[in-house]
Amino acid sequence: MRDAFLRPLLDRILRILKSALQTRIIASSIDLRPRTLSNVIVLREHRNIDILVVDEAHGLVVIIENKIRSDEHSDQLARYLKIVKAEYPHCRHIIGVFLTPEGRLPSEPNRKTYIALDYGQVYAVLREVINGGAAINADVSVMLRHYADLLRRHIVSESDIAEISQQIYARHKRAIDLIIEHLPARQASLRAEIEALVRAESEFQYEVTDNEFVYFTAKPWVDERLIQQSQKWATDKLLAFAFDYTGIDRYSLTLTVGPGDQVALSQERRAALLRMAEMDENVYNRSKTVASGQHRWTNIYYREFFEPDFLTQATLAQALEQLRASWALFLRDLPNLIAGIKLDALP
Repeated sequence: MRDAFLRPLLDRILRILKSALQTRIIASSIDLRPRTLSNVIVLREHRNIDILVVDEAHGLVVIIENKIRSDEHSDQLARYLKIVKAEYPHCRHIIGVFLTPEGRLPSEPNRKTYIALDYGQVYAVLREVINGGAAINADVSVMLRHYADLLRRHIVSESDIAEISQQIYARHKRAIDLIIEHLPARQASLRAEIEALVRAESEFQYEVTDNEFVYFTAKPWVDERLIQQSQKWATDKLLAFAFDYTGIDRYSLTLTVGPGDQVALSQERRAALLRMAEMDENVYNRSKTVASGQHRWTNIYYREFFEPDFLTQATLAQALEQLRASWALFLRDLPNLIAGIKLDALP
């Protein structure tokens, strides 16, 4: 199974490298065909690197940074490259891969060391493995087919959606332009209402609003043990609520455990928070799916504020009314959310 998937994936990465003139010599000097890849090591979340493929037989290390709904931050790509060079000084070929659904380029300083890869290419590799006749366990084959179908329906198909959207826009340009013209004002009104609801509740401390989220935390959690010195997101709190107000037809609220500082004590506290959430899955309704804490921003609670398609049909007054009603339901959950976090149990 290792050879069946890794070989075509690495081959595809090397073909992309060969198309770039400045790396033609490096890429062409790596030949995967004659040898087995059975000794390749695949690491997940090693030193915060999403996926690290180490092939010492070929002197090759591949760094894969996966971004779906987020951007680069804190010079991470350059930092990962530095880590790998220090840990594998004998590997002559270090390739960075910036993996996104649409294949967008990494930031300018990293374009000489990282190539862009999109999920369509990952999907193509999966189909090659599934249809290629390689000896794969039946259960693994079923899993790969399900994953490939998930990619096709939820990620890869976005390119088809874009084409259909362009056709719809061409037919209904005037109506769509009017909707877009009024959308920012509507969004601003809803965002202002969210901020007002947060500030009006004595249990909350408002943190900040950025281009995507309104951040706030419960006052009992305003504690020095829950402070992130490195501040890797908009708030310096390790535990905070984030209200996503950017959706056209959906607004959602999460309780999120942040990445923490890269020191042992901060990571121990982060792990302790995740364990607390695991103890009551009825309250912390996302704890079961993220119990491993592999994600640097780990949601332990989630609430949708509108039914699907509600906002596309509702007036602003109706949207504000529903927002307040959903907020009241969230406040019912709040006492249990606060009670489950035992600050005295933190390291």
